[in-house]
Amino acid sequence: MHSVELFQGHKAIKAPEGVPHLDVDPYDFSNLTERLYFKALRAAGPFAFISKYGILACGGYTVTKEVFSDHERFVSSRGVGLSDFGLEEPWRPASVILGVDPPYHTKTRRVIMRALSPKVVRDLRGHSSPMPNG
Repeated sequence: MHSVELFQGHKAIKAPEGVPHLDVDPYDFSNLTERLYFKALRAAGPFAFISKYGILACGGYTVTKEVFSDHERFVSSRGVGLSDFGLEEPWRPASVILGVDPPYHTKTRRVIMRALSPKVVRDLRGHSSPMPNG
């Protein structure tokens, strides 16, 4: 592994000039349940700097689609969370669905999409039970 100082499992970056800062923890339970973080992220602009973790985040559909579609600039094979498996020893096996880039991701996605196509999911609806409350 590389000799780099890690913060929360990744190499923290400095906020780029002109990018708004969000002093919020996206993993805080209230942000996950009330979705206030996502509203603030979308309102901030295409990207926001999350001070607590030293990362950039995007929340609007157009820029998020660009990030997920551009595997040359934005990779998944080094991890899809805060940990950068290119800089530290992975703490879990890589996901064959999320933790890979094309061409491997494309092959896996093709198989998954056959199993989870809208038609297949629609047909499965009658074969499932609602989750119990509690």
